[in-house]
Amino acid sequence: MADLIRRDIRFFDSLASTNLYCLENAAELPSGTMVVADTQTAGRGRRGRCWISPPGVNLYASLYLSAPDLDRPHVEFVQIMSLAIYNTLQSSYTGRSRIKWPNDIVIGKHKVAGILTECTTAGGLVIGFGVNLNMTQAALDQIDQPATSVSIESRTNVDRDTFLMSVIGFFEACYFESRLYGSEAVHDAWTAASCLVDRHVSIRSEPDPPVSGVVTGFDRDSALLMRTASGEIQRFINGDVTLRLE
Repeated sequence: MADLIRRDIRFFDSLASTNLYCLENAAELPSGTMVVADTQTAGRGRRGRCWISPPGVNLYASLYLSAPDLDRPHVEFVQIMSLAIYNTLQSSYTGRSRIKWPNDIVIGKHKVAGILTECTTAGGLVIGFGVNLNMTQAALDQIDQPATSVSIESRTNVDRDTFLMSVIGFFEACYFESRLYGSEAVHDAWTAASCLVDRHVSIRSEPDPPVSGVVTGFDRDSALLMRTASGEIQRFINGDVTLRLE
C-alpha cells in the first residue's frame, strides 16, 4: 500500500472534481492512484453541497482504491483518511484540530477540511478530500458555514505538496497499524480525535424533527451514539443526518 499510493500521483490544472475523474476513469486507473487538481469547476461535498475550489490556494484530491485492495471495511479507510489529515494538522500546523463526525475536520468551530467517499461500479472506493490551505478570510466569508484555513490558524503559508505528502505518509502509517494491531486501533484513535464525545448536539434525520442529546461514542461502523434526555441511546448512521453542536 505504501508504494502503491506514491507510484501514481496525477496533477491537473483543472477538473470538474477529483472524485468524478476517479469514478469515470476507474477502469484505467491503478489502485492507489492519487488525483490532485489545482482547481475544481464542480467540486462537491456531502449531501450534494458545492465545494468552493479556487485555484492556487487549497488542496483538492482523491485516492482511488480498487476492490481487491479493500481488505478493510470502507468506513475504516474513511477513518484512516480523517486521521491522516488530522495528524498532519496536529503535527506541523496547529494542535487545535479535531474530527467532526461524519466527515469534517475542524479547528474550533470552523471547518478546515472535508471528505467525500463514493463507490465505483466495480466495487472500488474513491476517497475525496478538500483542505483549505491558504484561503484568506475574505474568501472564506463566501462559504455558507463557519470555515477557516490552515494558513490563518498557523499564521504561515502552507505548501500544498508538502501537506499532501504528509497526509499520504500518515495514511500509510495508520493503514499498517490497522493491519498489525486490528481495526480497533484505528477506531479508538479516530474516536479520541473527535470533537463530539460528551458534547450536547442536535441531529436532524429528515423528515423527522431534530433530536437532542449527548454523544456517548461511535459504533464500529462509525454510527453516532446519542443519549437523549429520556436516557435512551439512539443510533445515527453516517450520511443520513444533519448535526449541530449546542
